[in-house]
Amino acid sequence: MRIDKYLTNKYPSLSRAYIKNQIKLGNFLVNNKPAKSFYLIREGDNITLAPEFTLPDTTQILPN
Repeated sequence: MRIDKYLTNKYPSLSRAYIKNQIKLGNFLVNNKPAKSFYLIREGDNITLAPEFTLPDTTQILPN
């Protein structure tokens, strides 16, 4: 499973676009290294947040 899909399932209150953007910014780490949104998770991978990053409770979708 791709990391962006995994994180979308793990954090259903966050939009997939938000998660993909945070991955792009380097805020999600796999084995202590920044991940790409297309990274395929393997058994034994350690997925963490960057030290200075915290997840919001929810993301708000604003109309255009």
